[in-house]
Amino acid sequence: MSTLNDVKRIIRDAQRLVALTWREKRNLLVGIVLATLCTSTLPFVQSYTIGRLLNALVSSSQADRHEVVYTLLSLAVLAGSCYAVANMLQFFLKTVLYKELFHVLTVIILRTTASLDIASHENPERRDLLTKVEENAMWRAPEFMQRLTYLLQNLAEVSIAAVIFLSADKRIGAMIIAAALPRLLLDLSYNNKLWQVETGAAETRRKFWHARWFLVAIEALPEIKLFQNVPFFVGRVDEHLGTIKRRELAVERVNAIGQLLILLVSESVAAFALYAFVRRTLEGTLDVGGLAFLIASCGTFRSSLQSLSQNVGSQFRDGKFVRDMFEAFDLKPLLPTTHSSGRRLAGQIEEIRFDGVWFAYPGTQRWILKDFNLCIKGGSTVGIVAENGSGKSTLAKLLCRMYDPTRGRILVNGVDIREFDLDYWQSKLGVVKQDFLHYQHLDVESAIRLGRVGSCPDNIEAVHFAAQAAEAHAFIEGLPQGYGTTLGSSFKGGVELSGGQYQRLALARVFFRQPEIAILDEPTSAVDSDAEARIYQKILSSLPGCIKIVISHRYYTLRKADRICLLQNGSIVEYGDHEELMRLGGLYAERYTAQAAEYH
Repeated sequence: MSTLNDVKRIIRDAQRLVALTWREKRNLLVGIVLATLCTSTLPFVQSYTIGRLLNALVSSSQADRHEVVYTLLSLAVLAGSCYAVANMLQFFLKTVLYKELFHVLTVIILRTTASLDIASHENPERRDLLTKVEENAMWRAPEFMQRLTYLLQNLAEVSIAAVIFLSADKRIGAMIIAAALPRLLLDLSYNNKLWQVETGAAETRRKFWHARWFLVAIEALPEIKLFQNVPFFVGRVDEHLGTIKRRELAVERVNAIGQLLILLVSESVAAFALYAFVRRTLEGTLDVGGLAFLIASCGTFRSSLQSLSQNVGSQFRDGKFVRDMFEAFDLKPLLPTTHSSGRRLAGQIEEIRFDGVWFAYPGTQRWILKDFNLCIKGGSTVGIVAENGSGKSTLAKLLCRMYDPTRGRILVNGVDIREFDLDYWQSKLGVVKQDFLHYQHLDVESAIRLGRVGSCPDNIEAVHFAAQAAEAHAFIEGLPQGYGTTLGSSFKGGVELSGGQYQRLALARVFFRQPEIAILDEPTSAVDSDAEARIYQKILSSLPGCIKIVISHRYYTLRKADRICLLQNGSIVEYGDHEELMRLGGLYAERYTAQAAEYH
């Protein structure tokens, strides 16, 4: 019953894929179907014509034998030539279909998966599904569609041959058809087990790709080599691949034994059929041309049946990856509290208020924020300071709506941010994360313009302003091609920047964006102290009217903020400006004094 349900589901998914292909590449699909029907029928036309030709050659009673022979010969040659042309055209169109679908589906898959909320990507079950889709669907789905045309050809050829055999001898025809069924069932079972191996090994494959990354990524390889950990990670790769290989080979061994047994049966039936047809020819109940036609049809039947069996089995396995693809397409955001009503702000942001916010990451029980309350006034600068793991970066994620509060609300001008359209809300934000991206392969100007894609391309002054505000203009001017220099030494003409230089480009993107809310998470962790002081001054002066939320564990960098929040275990334990907190003489004053002594 499970296999039957799988087959029904695959048929439904195949219909969705055909509908998608029909919508995107209708004319191409029609051409493939026509070429496939020609390649299916022309071999039988040629075999039949050759059979009639043989009868004409051995017949001595025909007065116009030469004319008949040459006519039949011409028809046989024409059928063969048409088959060759149709076969070539079919192959070409299928290749085009594969490349077109690969292009279309890759774009759809990446757009769909990247559009899901962060919680979906961090959920283990959804991550396994997305990993299978990302690794397999963009090439398995085009192959699935391509193979459908082969199945159409196989089915047409097998059906025509079956009709021929049943017309010649119902008993023998039934035996040949019956002998074919076990092969189809075995291939279905074999490919189902391979798919189960693929599914069961999804997490192992992810571990393999992570381990492999350490051995090939330029970001990781220097540290791996310096700590002499290459053998360790090679061992991890070897272990993960070995686990997957053993599971796959176990399926292959069982399948090989089953295929051998079925082959013995089908070969015996085929031999019996041929002997029976030859005996009828010797008895005079079947002419030589008819025998030749049956022999040729038998060869086509066996070849097509083998292809049909293999293609059905492969289609069964790949169909499950197509199913995964459509399941990914149908995924909804994991967070249940997303309820945008499309509201917009009437004017500037006057206040952001965290109102009794509690938060625990989905699937966990540990509270990261506990009854968190904070009011941020428009245009102000707020410093969030804490030790690692105290919840300061989680605040940024909530404000960016990567997650929603488990309890409580975040209000902007009195409106819950969940009521704003997500794109609208995030268009107001400018963010520098701790793990900022390098955007290698882009030129420097493009990497800065990513701060607001679609801005006026002639507005180079805004790019220069952003770079100067981020203390990046001077080193950019010194690059081989200036703002046109490609990032990343692995690309022709590219250069590799330092960590501090990449971080300044990340800041430049925020300055170029000119957001209404700037969220800067450890924005100067990779730059020296002198540049850090200048950059913080630019943050205060180059983003007028912007709410600036600066997150850091370095206390002395936030002393110019309007308000400073000291977090501990997900709650605010001290709050005020720098002078107030120093006079308080509490934890902030103690840690500020200790860090100031360390850095100075």
